[in-house]
Amino acid sequence: MKNRVLSIVGILIALQCLSNSVFVEHKILVLDAFNVIEQQIPKKSKEISKDRTVKYFGKYHPMPIVNVKPEGWLKEILTRQKDGLGIHHAESGYPFNTCLWAGTIPTLKNVHTPSWWPYEQCAYMVDGLYRCGLAIGDTVLTNLGQRNHDFILNNPQDNGQLGLSLINNTQWPFTVFVRSLMANYDASHNPAILDALTKHFLSLHNDKWDGRDVCIIESMCWTYSHTKDKRLLAKAEHIWADFQTQKSKTGTVFKLANMINSDSVHGHGVTCAELGKQPAILYLYTGKEVYKKAAEGFFKALIRDHMLVDGVPSSALTEMENLGGKHAESPHETCDIIDYSWSMGYLLQATGNSDWGDKIERCIFNAGFGAISKDFRSLQYFSSPNQIIAASKNPISAKEHLEYGDRWAYRPGGEPACCSGNVHRMFPNFLSGLWLSDNENGIVASQYAPNVLHAKVGKNQVDATVSELTNYPFYGKIVFKLNVSKATKFPFTFRIPEWAEGATYSINNGKSIEVKAGGFHTINQVFKSGDEIVLNLPLQVKKETPVAGGVSLTRGPLLFSLNIKEDAKPISYQLKTSANFPAWEIKPATAWNYTLSLKDMFEKSDIKVVESKLSGFPFDTDNSPIKLIVQGKPILKWNSTKVSPSLPNADFETGEAQSLELVPSGSTRLRLSIFPIELGK
Repeated sequence: MKNRVLSIVGILIALQCLSNSVFVEHKILVLDAFNVIEQQIPKKSKEISKDRTVKYFGKYHPMPIVNVKPEGWLKEILTRQKDGLGIHHAESGYPFNTCLWAGTIPTLKNVHTPSWWPYEQCAYMVDGLYRCGLAIGDTVLTNLGQRNHDFILNNPQDNGQLGLSLINNTQWPFTVFVRSLMANYDASHNPAILDALTKHFLSLHNDKWDGRDVCIIESMCWTYSHTKDKRLLAKAEHIWADFQTQKSKTGTVFKLANMINSDSVHGHGVTCAELGKQPAILYLYTGKEVYKKAAEGFFKALIRDHMLVDGVPSSALTEMENLGGKHAESPHETCDIIDYSWSMGYLLQATGNSDWGDKIERCIFNAGFGAISKDFRSLQYFSSPNQIIAASKNPISAKEHLEYGDRWAYRPGGEPACCSGNVHRMFPNFLSGLWLSDNENGIVASQYAPNVLHAKVGKNQVDATVSELTNYPFYGKIVFKLNVSKATKFPFTFRIPEWAEGATYSINNGKSIEVKAGGFHTINQVFKSGDEIVLNLPLQVKKETPVAGGVSLTRGPLLFSLNIKEDAKPISYQLKTSANFPAWEIKPATAWNYTLSLKDMFEKSDIKVVESKLSGFPFDTDNSPIKLIVQGKPILKWNSTKVSPSLPNADFETGEAQSLELVPSGSTRLRLSIFPIELGK
C-alpha cells in the first residue's frame, strides 16, 4: 500500500510471516490406492524451476467467459438476473446491503454466526454479478465487481495475504471471492492480479489443511497456469497431501483410496461438491492418474447414492444439508446446484467424458431454473423434484429471525444467506462452460444454448466467430455458423448426449451423417467464412425410475412435471422482503395427487408431445413451447400438508383416468416430477 511505514516490530512480524512461507527441504506424501508418490519441493521460496512451461494434461481447456456472448433465452435470463436481484441485491437483505468485500462488513446484533459467513455470502454475490456483467456488457455490475477487487488488491496485509485478517482463520471465503479475480484477469490481463495472488498463496500456512479451506487449490493451480511459478503447484499438492493426513470426519471421505474405490460418500452437500473436484484440478497440471481416478470415483459414488431426478444430489433438510440419499421427498440446497455443476465442468475438462456435460445440462435446465422465480426476484433455499407447497412454515414478523421452515419459500433473501448470493453464479457459470478448447487449436461445443463465440483457431491462431443458433433444450436442432478471418484447418468438436440416439449432422446442406450417442464427435477440416454445421439431436420421451415405486418422464435434458396451478400470495412484511421484492406463499390451486397410466412396454401412443412456436421466454410458467399430454389417475387417499410428500404405498386406490398436462420442471414453482407407480404396472 502507498506510503506504508513499517515499524521495526512490523518488519520483524513481516519477516516471520515470510519465513513461514519459505519451503524448506520437505518430502510430500501423496497417497494413492497402490503406492506412495514422493515429490521434492524447492528449498527456497525464491527458487523457481528453469522449466518455465506449464504442461496441461486435461482433455479440454476452459474458455474465458469474455469470449462467449449469450443470445436468445440465455441472454434473457442473465438480463433478468441483472434487472432483478442483481442491481437490487440489497433487497436480499444482510449482508448484501453492505459494502460486500469493499470494506468491513458490520455484524448483526443478537445473531451469533461465524465471522466469515457474511464474507462467504458476499463473495458468491460479487463473483456472480461481476461475471453476469461481463456476459451481457453491463457496466453497473462490472463496476461493482471492480470496486471490490480494487479494495482487496490495494489493501493486502503485511504478509501479503488478501482479505481482512478477521477471516484469515479460514481460506474458504477467499476461495469463493478469488474466482471473480480470475474472471477479472481473463477480461483485463492485469498482471497485478497474478502478483497479488502469488504473494497470497505463498504466505499461507503449510499444515493442518481441512474442510473447504482445501478448495484454495483451484485458484492456486489457475494462478500457476498463468505465472508458471512451480512453487504454487508444489504447494497445491502439499495442501492435498496434508489434507490426507487429517483425522476429521470430512477428511475420511476424501482419502484417495476411498475416492478411487467409489466408497459411500457422506457429508455436507456443498463441501462434497467443492472438495470432490480438487483432485481433478491437480490432475490437469500434474498428469497423475491417481488424481483423475479419485475425482471420477468420488462423483460416481455421489451420483450413485444421492442423485435426484432433476440432476442434483440431495441434501437433507433434517440433517443440516448433508447428503440425503434418493427419496421422492428429498430436497437439495440451491448452493448445491451451482457448486455441483461447476465441479462437473472440471471433470469434463480432465476426462473428456461427455457424460459430465450431460449432467451439467440436466442440473441447470431442471433444478437450476426450478429453484428461482423466472423474473429472478426470488429463489428457494431448498427445492425438490416433488414440491406441492412452497411457503413459509410459520408466519414471521419483521423482527423475527428466519429459520429452516422458510427455506422452501421463494424469497428475495434467505437465512443463511449463502444461496441468495450463490444463485447469481449459476447462469454465468453455465455460459462460461458452453465452449472449451482442445489441445490441437480447436474448439469444443460442450453444452448447448444460443450464443456467439469469439476464439482463435488453427495453428496460426486465426480469428473465428461461431454463432450458435438454437432453441435447445426445447428443440434438438443446433446450427453453427462460422466466420473466420482466413480459411484455416482446425478441429471442431461437439458433444452428442447419451440420450441422443440417431443424432446426425451435416455441413453446408450436405449429406446427413449419423453419429454415436454418448461421446464427442470431431470434424477436422479447413473451414471458411459462411460454413454452416447443422446438428440434430433427437428428443424422445423416456421413462425413468429414479426411486423405488416412482416413475419420471424426460425428453432430452428436460425433466417433465405435472402442471400444478398456483394459489400464490405475495408476502412483503417479513425480513428480507419488500413490496417490489416479496416472498411468496404458494399452495396448489389444482389437484396434484396423480399416478400415470403408462403401459408396461411404454408405447409411444401413451404420450402426446405438443409443440408450439417459441414465443417469449420459454422457461416462464405456462409459456413452454413443449408440453406432454399423458393419461393419469387421481390417487384417492394420497393427501399431504408437507412441502414434499412421500410416495404412497403401492396398493393405493385410484379414480377414473383423465388427461394430464406435463411441462418442463424448470418452468414450475410447484411440481410433481416423480409419480407413484400403481401396483401391477
